[in-house]
Amino acid sequence: MLLDFGSEELKKYIPPVVEDKGPSAIAVTEPNCGTDVAAMETRAVREGDYWIINGTKSFVTNGSISKLCNRASENCHSRPTA
Repeated sequence: MLLDFGSEELKKYIPPVVEDKGPSAIAVTEPNCGTDVAAMETRAVREGDYWIINGTKSFVTNGSISKLCNRASENCHSRPTA
């Protein structure tokens, strides 16, 4: 996603992760659905130039040691544009 839709500012985080120079985090687990991404309640809504993210994550794998976090959310109404 970052390669296709990320800004140049965000793309600078890719090389350290793929070159194994730093861990990345992932935030999927939610209180009411665990890791079932089909049942996720966290939502992302586009408002102008920004994305508003609303929801709760229970666990963030590598969250305390990473500089990059991939957060999963549901977005049924919009798709990022390049």
